[in-house]
Amino acid sequence: MGSGRGKSRRTSATQARNKASAPTVFYDDAKWEEFALSDGVDAARVDEYYLGGIQSFRLDAADYETVYKELFQDAVAVGAIVLPPSYVSEDFEFRVNLEDKRPEVRIALLSNPQVEVDLNDSIYDIEGADTMSYCGVALQLMKIAEQVQVLLSAKTP
Repeated sequence: MGSGRGKSRRTSATQARNKASAPTVFYDDAKWEEFALSDGVDAARVDEYYLGGIQSFRLDAADYETVYKELFQDAVAVGAIVLPPSYVSEDFEFRVNLEDKRPEVRIALLSNPQVEVDLNDSIYDIEGADTMSYCGVALQLMKIAEQVQVLLSAKTP
């Protein structure tokens, strides 16, 4: 033990505990991949999985809101997105505006709806024809986790 490794391990463990107690949102891609690659999910299209069937046209705003809400709830349920202990997935709402070609997606806390963050600078938008295991869906979940963290850190205007 003369090499000093015990002290550095204790310091790392203390830092990890301090980080865990902070109100932080985490994204675990491996957890999402495990869920998305499970039987009955991997080849399912997003619209099929969350809207009960394949949509023949572009999704409307209500469809997008349902997809984002349920996708987020699944990600939290399987541990792909970890919220601070005082929050559950149902504390958040997704608002979608389709005036432009791309869906404008915003996230707000139900308890503080006037403060919202957007996903519009994301490199990827979820489409109904995407499969659940498509890497773009995981990228969007990572962006959702980042923006939920921003939202929880935001101050009321």
